[in-house]
Amino acid sequence: MRRADGYYAQFALDAERHLEVEPTGHAVGLDLGLTAFYTDSNGKEKENPRFLRRSESALKRPGRRVSRKVKGSKNIGKGGRYVRAVLK
Repeated sequence: MRRADGYYAQFALDAERHLEVEPTGHAVGLDLGLTAFYTDSNGKEKENPRFLRRSESALKRPGRRVSRKVKGSKNIGKGGRYVRAVLK
């Protein structure tokens, strides 16, 4: 399979998994939120991963470089490919 940044191989497997899980008898409630990713009934919080903020900072410089290119030129096409690779 060919993508913007190279070639990839893709495999499909058919396998059966047998996983035996014994119940512990303990129940936990989860609350999903915006400030914390989740909070459980024991009071533990998992912080929000904030993928958008990290990707915005990674795209800042390549986006500025592409915005300075002349529309319709080969260089804007090359810059666009680089931005797509960063997004992936």
